[in-house]
This record gives sequence, C-alpha cells and structure tokens, in this order.
Amino acid sequence: EQEVGDKASGGPDFSFAWNSRYLYDLHFQPGIEFQTDLGQDNALQHFNTQERYVGPAAYGEIAGGLKYEAAWLKGISSAAADSAVRLKLEYESVF
Repeated sequence: EQEVGDKASGGPDFSFAWNSRYLYDLHFQPGIEFQTDLGQDNALQHFNTQERYVGPAAYGEIAGGLKYEAAWLKGISSAAADSAVRLKLEYESVF
C-alpha cells in the first residue's frame, strides 16, 4: 500500500496475509488465518511494533455465487488489539 499525490506521507506500507483451509464442503471450509501489518520503513525490523493476528476462520459459498469469509483473530504482538473480527461477503458473477 502506498499513498500518492501532493499530500502523500511516508513510504510504502507492507502487509502479509495467509490462510489455510480444509475443504469439508463447498458451503463450509474451516481454517486458520494469519495477518500482519509489517509497517513502513524502519518499523519492518521490530516485531512488537507490527500488528500481528492469528485465529480460526470459516469460508464458503452460501448460494449462487455469494461467498463468505469470517475470522476471529487474536492479537499476538504488543501493537495489535486484543482481538479482531473479519467478515467478508462477496458476490461473484461470470460475464
């Protein structure tokens, strides 16, 4: 992620996300998710200045191209909140 334009500040902000899931069923795929905001420039070297989260997640398709992702994530670094919830609904259509 990088701001652009006259009022842009700082360097690029790096982040990383990983998930692994078990294909139990098309409608329900339990898994685990890891996310980290690595930060900008000199913050890249310091673990506790980066927001890191890990936790259980579920993925699947509700019906007809409507997909969901849900995760409850626990903060594992000093900069992270105690916990976070991530919800995503996505509708996919072929043109």
